[in-house]
Amino acid sequence: MTATQQGIWLAEQLSPGVSGYHDTAVLRIDGPLDAEALRLALGDARAVHEAMRCRVIEADGEPRQSFDAPTPELAHTDLGAVDAQTRAARIERLTALTATEPFDLEAGPLWRARLIRVESDEHVLILVFHHLISDGWSHGVLLRTLLSHYAARAQNTALPPTPDTSAYRRWLLSRVTQEQAAVDSGRAREVATLLAEAPYRAALPGLKGPPSDRLAAAVELPVSDVTWASFDRACRRAGATRHMGLTGLFGHLLSRTLRSERTVLASPVAIRDDPDSAHLMGCLINVVPMVLVPRPTADPRRHWPQDARPS
Repeated sequence: MTATQQGIWLAEQLSPGVSGYHDTAVLRIDGPLDAEALRLALGDARAVHEAMRCRVIEADGEPRQSFDAPTPELAHTDLGAVDAQTRAARIERLTALTATEPFDLEAGPLWRARLIRVESDEHVLILVFHHLISDGWSHGVLLRTLLSHYAARAQNTALPPTPDTSAYRRWLLSRVTQEQAAVDSGRAREVATLLAEAPYRAALPGLKGPPSDRLAAAVELPVSDVTWASFDRACRRAGATRHMGLTGLFGHLLSRTLRSERTVLASPVAIRDDPDSAHLMGCLINVVPMVLVPRPTADPRRHWPQDARPS
């Protein structure tokens, strides 16, 4: 397992079933649906993507991945006879239950699927993956596989060509080799020593009570298309993605709020610009720690064009 996967696995051992590492996608399907073709297409996706066959076992006290997990059944729920108002509440409840039901990491599988029939020509497909086998990029990878195989199954035509099904395992071995090299060279210990000096949690002004009582909140910030385009240009000039640019702005804001001389952020990054990894489904995330040392006179707005500077 990669270092990121080991961290996720450890979190599950500390808080079994409630760690929050479930990756959920909900698809609303309009029009006629061949449920059997969908079931077969999900089986095809499992055959194509090695991560969907993964379970985690312990060997000599260490977690190891085994790619022989069984195929989950496609669960069915028919809400066609339920009135519209009750139906919406039932769909929401089924989605929450499907997304939060714990996975048995050792027995597997580490994913599940539920198909809800709303009307004869309207369905909802809920797909839930443990983060050990998935990341944000994987949603698109899986959807392309699922759609192409569903079309072939529904039309009784030849299935799409199957890519190299062992590519994910080779990527894992390559990543683990790189991480072990960092350990052997002493670089990992050097970085760990640097990070150990930083506080584990930040005491933000205004927050009271134990961490377990604090809830996250989503705050919508209106940003125009012109501002986004300008921000993207600034990121490209700096050699950064939009995600890393936003992370940097967040770090800058956090440092100013805490009046801290140094702030450490851990950001999950999945580099998928390599053709060998772009088509893979799996947990390709690498958690990158960033040490931010703000300059007292730094103002990120000065890097923006005059016509798109935020207030």
